[in-house]
Amino acid sequence: MTLKYSIYKKVVLLLIIATAISSMPEKYNTNIVEPEKNFELEPYLKDTMTKIHGTCFTIGWLFFILNGVFYLRYYKSFNERKHFNNHKIWFQVHRIFNTLAFIITTVGMIAILIANNFRWTGPKIGGYRNTSPAAVHSMMGVFAYGLLVLQVLNSFLRCDPDHRNRIFFNWIHRMLGVSSFLLATGTISVAAKFFGSHFTSSRNAEIMLFVFYAIIVFCIIANEISTRLHLKKAMITVLVTIFLSSLIVCSYVSALILTSN
Repeated sequence: MTLKYSIYKKVVLLLIIATAISSMPEKYNTNIVEPEKNFELEPYLKDTMTKIHGTCFTIGWLFFILNGVFYLRYYKSFNERKHFNNHKIWFQVHRIFNTLAFIITTVGMIAILIANNFRWTGPKIGGYRNTSPAAVHSMMGVFAYGLLVLQVLNSFLRCDPDHRNRIFFNWIHRMLGVSSFLLATGTISVAAKFFGSHFTSSRNAEIMLFVFYAIIVFCIIANEISTRLHLKKAMITVLVTIFLSSLIVCSYVSALILTSN
């Protein structure tokens, strides 16, 4: 009886399995659409990150890098014999300003990545908005920051002033610096002209920036002439002018960014 019952149970189980298999559809829909996971930041937090980005890039490039490079280019002869922490004053000023600039711009880069959920918003292969202001701004900004990183890495390869390869280092260092700064000014200018919602008054920001660029060009020309004619008082005047004007412009543009709605 027990054996018959066991056989009967197995037969019934096999019939159930066979029935279940035969009732299954021949094809399954493999195009299962999973619900998108939304990790978008809150609007106020995204806006805050964007403001931090704009402020950091403005201050980092137009104040710290500009003044650090300007001092290096024209004021090596000032306090030539004075040292601070085993290095000449001009070198320490240049290094401190550019180190702070790198830290500040890195904070700005991280902030905008957080604001965009680490998604690339620049040109894409086959993209239909590759020439939009946002795409141009993103591409120029990435290249400016990338060259800045290369500049920092390149500084570790600095050889002694009397080394035969020093001339190559100087030219590479100079080209990286000039290229990154020009790209940065272009990036900031595009933002001021086309991203009006991120400024209390984008028109005022644009005017202030272009006036400032004119001041920079004027100061460069003035210092090139003063250097050749050994006009130290004129060079000091230019140094004060570029420092104060960059401080005023960065403060004003940053205020326009931070107070925007």
